Amino acid sequence: MAVYTRLSIKTTPIFVVLAIVLNIVLPTLFNWSVTATFILFLLGLPIQGLYWLGKRSQKLLPSQLLPWYMAIAKKLSGEQAGQTVMLHQPSYFDLALLLKKAFRLGGDKFLQNHELI
Repeated sequence: MAVYTRLSIKTTPIFVVLAIVLNIVLPTLFNWSVTATFILFLLGLPIQGLYWLGKRSQKLLPSQLLPWYMAIAKKLSGEQAGQTVMLHQPSYFDLALLLKKAFRLGGDKFLQNHELI
């Protein structure tokens, strides 16, 4: 998940509670309809972030990332992985799963040795 989406998921409830408390404490300054609209807006922010992340994850990888994807797949699984990669066009989600597997097997130093970059 993107950093801002995680941040909005964690901080949105705080702002929702703050908006409700301000409406209760200062009812003359904050109208209920304005508060309800603001709360719906706040609740929509993390939902929008999750929606766009999901939509982006289904996009196919651009041609610039395909050689990098295939090099990582070959390094992890040998020559057979490169042949199975060619059967379908990988998406950003496939790249994320491959990198997760690579970092789980190789640790943080998987790409630091500039072996694949």
